[in-house]
Amino acid sequence: MAISEASSKIRTGQPIDDEEDYLLDTWAGILPLGIKVGEPIPDPQLKDGIATPEHIANWSR
Repeated sequence: MAISEASSKIRTGQPIDDEEDYLLDTWAGILPLGIKVGEPIPDPQLKDGIATPEHIANWSR
């Protein structure tokens, strides 16, 4: 699937809610997320003897 366009909204800090929103019994806050690089998993259809390239193996360190 080709992605021809993308956008995102990024900010840091606490939520900025309207004052009346704080009267509601609704949770507000921050849920931190992160990305972790794992061990490379080779394609099972690779020909025998093709090792994981060093530049790929180093990503997981």
